[in-house]
Amino acid sequence: MGLEFIIGPASCNHEKALVQKAQEWLNKDTRHEVFYLVPNHVKFETEINVLKQLKEKNDPESSSFTATNLQVFSFSRLAWYYLQHTAMYPKNPLSEAGNYMVIRKILQENEARLTVFRGEIKKRGFIEKLAELFDEWQSGNIGVSDLEAVVAQLDHSPKSVDFQLKLQDFECIYAAYLEKMVLESVGSKQLILSLATYLQEQNIGHILFILSGFSSFTATEEVLIQTLIEKAGEVKVGLVLNQGSIDSEPEKTALFYDSKLLYYRLYHKARALGVPVYNDTKLTLQEAQVAQDIKQLDAYWQQSQELSGNNQAHHVATNDMLQIWRAESPYAEVSHVAREIRKLVVSGKYRYRDIAVLTRDLEHYRSVFTPVFKAHEIPADLNFEVKMEHHPLIEYLNALFALVQRNFRYPDVMRFLRSELFFPGIEGQLSLVEWQKKRQEQREKVDLTENVMLAYGYEGYYWTQEKDWQYVFYDFEEQTTDVERNLKIQEVSNEIRNLLRKNVLPLFDQLKKVADGREAITCLYQFLLNSGTAQTLLFLRDEEISLGNLEMARNHEQAWKTLMTLFDEFVQVLGDDPFELETFVEILQAGLEGAKFKKVPVTLDQVSVSALDLVHAEKKKVVFIVGVTDQLLPQKVENKTLLSQEERDLFDRTLPDEKFLQVDTTRTIAREPFIAYLAFTSAQEKLYMSYPTYCDWAKESRISAYLARIAQGLHVEIKEKSFMADGRATSTEFISTKRALMSELIQLKRQEKEDGLSLSVFWQQLERYLMKGKAEEPLLQTIFSSLSYKNTPETLNSDIVTDLYGETIHASVSKIESFYQCEYQYFVNYGLKLKEREIFGLSPAATGEFFHEALDYLFKVLIREGISLATINHEELLRLTDGVLSEILGEQKFAILHASNRMNYIRYQLSKTIQRVSWALQKQSQRTGMTTLQTEVLFGQFATQQGGLDSLSFDLTGGKQLKVRGKIDRIDQIKTDEAIYLAVIDYKSSAHKFDFRDAYYGVAMQMITYLDIALSQAVKLVGQAVKPAGAFYLHVKNPVIDGEISDEKYMEKMLQEFGYQGLLLKDEALVRKLDPTVEPKTKSLVYPFNETAKGEIKSNQFVDEGQMSALLAHNQKNFKKAGEKIYEGELLLNPAYRDKQRIACSFCPFKSVCTFDPMLAENTYHRLDKLKKEDVLKRILDESTEEGGEEK
Repeated sequence: MGLEFIIGPASCNHEKALVQKAQEWLNKDTRHEVFYLVPNHVKFETEINVLKQLKEKNDPESSSFTATNLQVFSFSRLAWYYLQHTAMYPKNPLSEAGNYMVIRKILQENEARLTVFRGEIKKRGFIEKLAELFDEWQSGNIGVSDLEAVVAQLDHSPKSVDFQLKLQDFECIYAAYLEKMVLESVGSKQLILSLATYLQEQNIGHILFILSGFSSFTATEEVLIQTLIEKAGEVKVGLVLNQGSIDSEPEKTALFYDSKLLYYRLYHKARALGVPVYNDTKLTLQEAQVAQDIKQLDAYWQQSQELSGNNQAHHVATNDMLQIWRAESPYAEVSHVAREIRKLVVSGKYRYRDIAVLTRDLEHYRSVFTPVFKAHEIPADLNFEVKMEHHPLIEYLNALFALVQRNFRYPDVMRFLRSELFFPGIEGQLSLVEWQKKRQEQREKVDLTENVMLAYGYEGYYWTQEKDWQYVFYDFEEQTTDVERNLKIQEVSNEIRNLLRKNVLPLFDQLKKVADGREAITCLYQFLLNSGTAQTLLFLRDEEISLGNLEMARNHEQAWKTLMTLFDEFVQVLGDDPFELETFVEILQAGLEGAKFKKVPVTLDQVSVSALDLVHAEKKKVVFIVGVTDQLLPQKVENKTLLSQEERDLFDRTLPDEKFLQVDTTRTIAREPFIAYLAFTSAQEKLYMSYPTYCDWAKESRISAYLARIAQGLHVEIKEKSFMADGRATSTEFISTKRALMSELIQLKRQEKEDGLSLSVFWQQLERYLMKGKAEEPLLQTIFSSLSYKNTPETLNSDIVTDLYGETIHASVSKIESFYQCEYQYFVNYGLKLKEREIFGLSPAATGEFFHEALDYLFKVLIREGISLATINHEELLRLTDGVLSEILGEQKFAILHASNRMNYIRYQLSKTIQRVSWALQKQSQRTGMTTLQTEVLFGQFATQQGGLDSLSFDLTGGKQLKVRGKIDRIDQIKTDEAIYLAVIDYKSSAHKFDFRDAYYGVAMQMITYLDIALSQAVKLVGQAVKPAGAFYLHVKNPVIDGEISDEKYMEKMLQEFGYQGLLLKDEALVRKLDPTVEPKTKSLVYPFNETAKGEIKSNQFVDEGQMSALLAHNQKNFKKAGEKIYEGELLLNPAYRDKQRIACSFCPFKSVCTFDPMLAENTYHRLDKLKKEDVLKRILDESTEEGGEEK
């Protein structure tokens, strides 16, 4: 028996000294054995290194070497070695995910008994925190009785009462947890104690136990080590430590505090047991086989942590073994690291496996490492844990449970289908290509099904009913529907719906009948097989293998194996428990929440990328430490456990010396210099440390105080690492792979273009070198083309234009208005015919269609039955209106208004609006001489076949034509002694006024066009030529009048809300007949004019006949101009901009298509000048005069 410490600075090779001790022990007796104990994550590496050193000592010439009397173990593996054939070893130890399931089950069973944590048990992350706490307690050898002892120490202060309630909750859960572990024989944390008990009865006097890579132990590990000290042949402990601590515990601020405390505790345990403690084997910095600069750094860091004031001067050598870099960003930082790695490997002195990259922030830096290392073709093992929660299989299962829990909500259904693991009937005999083809077909079907869901709001019982879905897409703008296409979409969506319904519903029907958890798991497993999930995962794995993504392929395998393990553990622990669906789902989801992928190196020769905090098995020749900022080194320590630091301090004061908690915020903060020390001394030959001056995930990014201290104390120059190379200089610093060189060149050429400076001959030669490569040239051409790219549409040739629009364009007025709002928008919308997906809801177009159809139907009924709107009584009007609404609401295209309670309310509001408008129309008819001639008057394409009017036609260049079609909501007429006047009325669901500027620029052509149609085809309408009365908007709404006013005033204000807005012919005889009720000093409640005190008729919407004719002629010119430009094929990205309002871009659905950016020189708005009515009329008349002069 005996205990010996091998101590020395971190730069020393402790492992070499320990292997020498092992060799000496083995040489003493052939029966001797050595068990080498290390942290679990470095067991494999340590075993290779130890065997390699033993080979050099025993058989250096041999190509292979084996050692049967030396084994490398972690504590858990040592327990397996001794206990695997005993009753102490659990038959089926739980995985971390299985442990989560057990805790969830316990929480559910004890929910009623909890006080503080009752509302927390279903919150995401709570089980993980609880599992961490239980693990810490078990590692600290803390039992339920210890919790009771802590409670007994509490006083009656409010804070103590809260903590007492908290501990009582913990005690309840922890007791049940430990009991479950014992009953099911699945506990693994108590194995260390079981091993200590077992070894007390065994003869292990021939075994040397070596402990390496530790600076502290848990309480249970100390119990085991005490047994080893007492029973083993010898125990050797390797510690990073300058000198031992025997007489007293070390100061907590000491650099080597943890190691010294461990030394102190083990030393006195050995003394208490009567075990001899040999003299320490001390390793010195002078004999360390590392670069001189690393030795200097080691010595300086130790000295800088002392309070003695001994400031011995240290200087680094001049051979760049220690470098400090400052980079602009994490991307620039890692890019320089990658280039340096490439140079080191190309030099022939290093392999990738000789290099390590450390960081304190793997979470953020991993998104930088992956693309940068790929571009620089550096194989790397990114050693960080990745949870499975985003794997398709986990998403698939969570969505499956959500389908029933939330009754087939849209997000859950699509989450389920988009996982692409629901593939009933898929056959394993299919080739990978055949499966990929079927998957693509399935994707397209799911896309169409999603469109139907969005269009009709199909959720809930729509997925479970036997009745098939109905799908009818009605284009309210075009007022058409494609029956054949609708039937195809309907068929496909019902296929997917039935596939889901016939597979998912039976599963949950079966789960309702099962008796226990075992049967439930069986049902779920069978569903995964029947639905093609298992087979699809195999295809996904094979697909990744074919692409060379071995890690992703393994992830698919791991996900399935983890789920199967979880199923086995559920049956093992909870299989005989009575089944309840909600509980079953919660427990399974808790297990899935704890599932993680295990990393397996793809190749042996690769750069190691890992967390700075981890212990490493051996020193690498070259180490890069990135992200060395003041936020990460020292790290801002937060206590994120379920116990506050104050509560932890109370535990420490109450627990006996052999029991303790591992997490202590104060000790963690004090440990930061030691963690940094281990990282700084982890290299043998070269150490690079860097930090970014800016990063996206931190508000500020400054140099670490530790790094600044090293730079100042060792006189290390901080080198600037720029984001990009200097194109005028000759430097190989930015040269790496061809792909990375492309990135550098494109940046330099862009800078060359912006600054007008030429690249150096060096960079020009590199460009020519890349262009010669057959593999790189196409990609390089594509990349360089971005330099000359402009965000401008290409001009279409005549063939393409004809294919898109045909020989004749049949356009509505709104289409041409769209052209003048933005020519490119017109092309995308009506040329390419791109459409947004229809979303369940009442669109503005559908609302407008409802209003138009209801009012049209009302007037048709009045005309058909010969009823005068002016003379009908209110009750009869209501009866007619109700009948019209009943008829309209029965149409399929308005079926959405019956789809939900919300839609029922909207339907009610729309009906009230129509009733209110009907009332207003009646009151207007009682005040005016104008009468309705026709409603819903069609003109243009197909209109003549239905008794409508001819289109407005324009002959264009090349024999092409533009024919304008549309529908006039209403045409009114009025007769005077001199003529018949016609007016057009357009119903609008929002407020509109006639804008002369918009009419001039072509963005508001509707009213003038409608008036033009009515006037030009008056003979067909009334049998003779007519004059224009005007063109008016009627705002369809249900206004609210505020304030307490008389009924008469109320009716007057209400009628005023429905006053017509628009163009009005300046003709006093006409105007006085339009509203005979107007008196001096009053305003018409129907039309936009008023009478002054002097009897003059005034209106800012007046135009005389000449001006009206000019407006009509200019409107026709705009049509012809638009037609010519469309057929020319020249596409302009010119969205209209008016009065600081982007009228074309504000609600444009094609922004992601055109990517219009006003910051680009080539992207400019088509600005509509501020023009008053007089300015517009003058311009029109001037242009007309100029054109007349040119014709002459």
